[in-house]
Amino acid sequence: MRVMHVTASFPPYGSGGTEFYVSDLIREQSRRHKVSVVYRRRHSSDLELHSRQETGYAVYELNFARGKPEAFAQKGRELFSKVLDKEKPDIIHFHSFLELPRSLIDAANAAGIPSVYTPHDLSLLCPSISLVRDTNVLCSGHVSGLDCFDCHTSHQGLSVVEKAKRLALLNTYRGYQKKGVEGLQKLDAV
Repeated sequence: MRVMHVTASFPPYGSGGTEFYVSDLIREQSRRHKVSVVYRRRHSSDLELHSRQETGYAVYELNFARGKPEAFAQKGRELFSKVLDKEKPDIIHFHSFLELPRSLIDAANAAGIPSVYTPHDLSLLCPSISLVRDTNVLCSGHVSGLDCFDCHTSHQGLSVVEKAKRLALLNTYRGYQKKGVEGLQKLDAV
């Protein structure tokens, strides 16, 4: 079976719980299956796809800058589609969408590849990834774009001036959770 894992970051560029979990899972699965991992290398300035071969599995780095949501989604889907064409996985296992566009789910669906999602964070539903408001209260999910923006930028510890500079991104926060739920509904299993 050809198994593809998709995660927000991967060693050596990431070293948290999700990265260790995915690394261990890949190492174990590669004993019996053809395995690959795809992640976004956030600290890269080029806008290309890079790959390398590790012992037992292939690693693909999607390198694309954040920007306007539509361009971010389009570039992510474009690079991911190239990987799908090359690897032709039987199944895709998504782990995190932190700084990854939901359009990757659309690319998997367009290619007819079943996908599953193990949420290691709540990044599909909350830009702060926790669904906990900046007041340490659980978020109801029924908040305005401005409330979501204010909470997220407060989690980041931004000053009022820095928040004002980011107001141009306000539309990104409008309907964030609704879009996340729509993304979840496109997956075959969660």
